[in-house]
Amino acid sequence: MKSWVSRVVMSLLAVLGLAGFAGAQELLKEAMASFPPQTIRLEYLNPAKLRSMPNYASLRQRYVGARLLSMEQSFAQLGVKEADVDQLVLGWRLGSAAMDLEGYVAGRFTAKSIADHAGAAGVSTSSAGGLPAYCLGTEPAVTCLVVLKDSLGAFGSLESLNGMLATRDQQSPSISTDTRFSKLVDEAPAEAPIWGVAVGEAVPDWFRAW
Repeated sequence: MKSWVSRVVMSLLAVLGLAGFAGAQELLKEAMASFPPQTIRLEYLNPAKLRSMPNYASLRQRYVGARLLSMEQSFAQLGVKEADVDQLVLGWRLGSAAMDLEGYVAGRFTAKSIADHAGAAGVSTSSAGGLPAYCLGTEPAVTCLVVLKDSLGAFGSLESLNGMLATRDQQSPSISTDTRFSKLVDEAPAEAPIWGVAVGEAVPDWFRAW
């Protein structure tokens, strides 16, 4: 029991169907190569698949927490509406005061469209990994977005983004070096629109939430 708890795979919702499977694998590879070893929780969401379900509104209300809602509002200011987001991979790690959130987003947006919306909205622009980072919100919930290529972006605090992009460029170790995580992600139900894996301190928090 203790071993199972320490290496838990939680399928939050198992809905069969292979649409978007290849895209999910590609996005997960990006995340595994970019999230730092301090990551203790990873979640995958496929809103494109969820939107096709008749009970999507109730599912959305249940699974989208305050942090994701805040992030969604930030994306909207950059012209990326909820309906434009097809996939998300979220990484959680212990920060100075709480669990920091970072991740990847795939969907229908371009670097130019986001730059245009940011300019029109007066969104402040910083730099992360040598790329423009558009930062919105107020401390401690500032979310920055970097467009890596059309339809693919990375998000998190500016500090998190710099760390992610440095790890992505193989300047530091990634979560892929943690055999616990690699095994759990390999065993996850990739066809499900929502699933997650957790290790260490994230496990009891997840059980309390459920």
